[in-house]
Amino acid sequence: MRARRPWVGILTWLVLLGSLPLLPATGADKAAAKPVELPQPLTREAIRELVARLSDAEVRELLLAQLDKAAAPSPEGAGSMEAGLVGDMHQARTEIGAVLASWPTIPAAIRDSVRSFSMGRTPSHLLLVGALFAVMLGVAWLAERLVGWLLGGVVARLDRGSAEASGASGNPLIRAVLDLLLLAVFIVTAALFFLAVYQGHEPSRALIVHAFLTIVLARLGILIARFLLAPQASTRRLLPFDDGTARILYRGVVGLAWLWVCLDVAVFFFQRFGMAREPLILVSVLARFVFVAALLRLVWGVRRPIAALIRGDGRRAVRRLLADLWPALMTVYVLVLTVIMTIEQLAGRQRTGRAGLLSLLILIVVPLVDMALCRLLERRLSRAPAGRPGSRTTFLPVLQRAVHIVVTVAGVLAIVNLWNLDLLGMAARGVGARVTGALTDIGLTLVLAYLVWQLAKTAIDRRLEQEAGPTSVSDPGEIGGTGASRAKTLLPLARGTIFAVLVVMSILTVLAALGVNIGPLLAGAGVVGLAIGFGAQTLVRDIISGAFYLMDDAFRLGEYVDVGDAKGTVEKIGVRSMHLRHHRGPLNVVPYGAIRRMTNQSRDWAVEKLEFRLTYDTDITKVKKIIKRIGQELAANPELGPHIIQPLKSQGVTAMEDSAMIVRAKFVAKPGEQFIIRREAYQRLKQAFDEAGIHFAHRQVTVFVPPGTSPAAAAASAAGAAAAADAQPRPEAEAS
Repeated sequence: MRARRPWVGILTWLVLLGSLPLLPATGADKAAAKPVELPQPLTREAIRELVARLSDAEVRELLLAQLDKAAAPSPEGAGSMEAGLVGDMHQARTEIGAVLASWPTIPAAIRDSVRSFSMGRTPSHLLLVGALFAVMLGVAWLAERLVGWLLGGVVARLDRGSAEASGASGNPLIRAVLDLLLLAVFIVTAALFFLAVYQGHEPSRALIVHAFLTIVLARLGILIARFLLAPQASTRRLLPFDDGTARILYRGVVGLAWLWVCLDVAVFFFQRFGMAREPLILVSVLARFVFVAALLRLVWGVRRPIAALIRGDGRRAVRRLLADLWPALMTVYVLVLTVIMTIEQLAGRQRTGRAGLLSLLILIVVPLVDMALCRLLERRLSRAPAGRPGSRTTFLPVLQRAVHIVVTVAGVLAIVNLWNLDLLGMAARGVGARVTGALTDIGLTLVLAYLVWQLAKTAIDRRLEQEAGPTSVSDPGEIGGTGASRAKTLLPLARGTIFAVLVVMSILTVLAALGVNIGPLLAGAGVVGLAIGFGAQTLVRDIISGAFYLMDDAFRLGEYVDVGDAKGTVEKIGVRSMHLRHHRGPLNVVPYGAIRRMTNQSRDWAVEKLEFRLTYDTDITKVKKIIKRIGQELAANPELGPHIIQPLKSQGVTAMEDSAMIVRAKFVAKPGEQFIIRREAYQRLKQAFDEAGIHFAHRQVTVFVPPGTSPAAAAASAAGAAAAADAQPRPEAEAS
């Protein structure tokens, strides 16, 4: 509530000033004669008002004073900084006595300013303006609170939804937008009220508008402090401070904003409505030192937490030294800047003070903005979508580096603009305009190339992490394996291509910035490429063939392929060749141009067939039931089932041999998983056949022994016949 009412102090001093014309003037005040001074700012209305209230003698005195100033010869070397500083100090030394001597005339000067403000009105007109200003602010504040109450439910729901999504207590951006909306309501309501009651008194309009704009600026500063510090909610805090430090800083900012509003409006009132130069300078200097004292009190009050923030991990000696000395350095800088501003004001100039003050503000704001933006990015990108944990976090370092670069460059340019420094002109005079432009172009080119490469590389790496990795064969020594996705196969090549393109373009741009004619380089590169194309036809054929194979999606990383002369799992894909790891270990490097045909054994599905030699007395119906049951059990297995496309089923008797019936079964599984399923199926079928009394047939040879043949000869003949039968190839039965 106090942070939203910085106008209390203004109303207090308005009441005091408004009551001054009602008091009788003392003798000292009447005796105090003040010289005629031009009002600031010097507008047409102010000039006409001044001429109307001056006598002829006062007009002549003012004219002579202005002519003397215009006719004063400029000192030798006035254009240099040293001469300007010496002149300012001399002028300040001559003026400081008159300024200090004007201390007793301040009450009379204040009453004169109030009378000038109330000219043509009642003596208590300032009180009436203060009351009107208070009513305007009160109505605007009530409208703001009403809109805030109406929007409270909507904002609470949005904030609650953001908290559920991020795991924190809401999104600070939502609250910042609400605060800005409420401030807009405050401004619009106050403006409408002012337009409705304003009666055309120009001094009243100037005072009210200036005071209101000052309050709006102070409230903006308070809103920014609340957005960054969040004194009541640590989870929304964008700056790395604890609760106690955040509250101290926030209260300090609010107090400084109040004090600045009161002092600024008071100085504006005295300056605008004809206070003499010496009393005005004295009042301004006193106000300036009061504000500086409050600022330094805040600086020394938070020196330890800010020193810890500057120190960081304490590894760098420079940061440790800066953390220890920062309050002293800040104090010296602020005091020196205050003295310079005072000297310039006494000398009637304002060159360094404003630039130095705003430079200090920029130096404070730049690291705060950098930390706040980085913290917002961290909170935003850490909320990964469901099912893809960590998929967005890889962009954080790249974006943070981009924020560092942008914020730093913006701060440097702002400071350069404040001090009216023409860096390009200075560099052009020092090293030449052409070199300066070249260095600028080179710097921008390298920064942009670096950011583009980091973003592209991070995006590709993030996508590669999301893709399923290539899986090799189920066990070493077996054929098969599930390959990687097409994206994971092509993205590494795309990453290398992007890097090469950026390097080549950056080199060409840098050479062009340095004045090198890159036209002949491009033409020479074309000729060299044409010569390589004719002289290295095999290399070109390999590259083009590989490009078409990749476009046709003929193979991927992790897939098992057979190219005729070599076969194995694809381990690496290059521009000219690919590496195949054989299932027994050897690595084959196969150029794309040497491939005439390719058999990919890792696509879609794989059929595995099982054969059993059973005796002729086996019940085939029982065998089919057992195979079907085992197939259902394998399909229901949580580890094997997801890899089975078609369950194990019997194909019946596929061949009849002398000593056995050949029964076949088959199943369809994902490539590379059929070997584990096959081993499990054999194990379970063997156990089920044993339990059901089903026996496997053994090879037998029936030998007819003629009468009169010895048993030994018959046994040898039978063994030879059995060996010959085993050596003969057995025709495969057609698959059903």
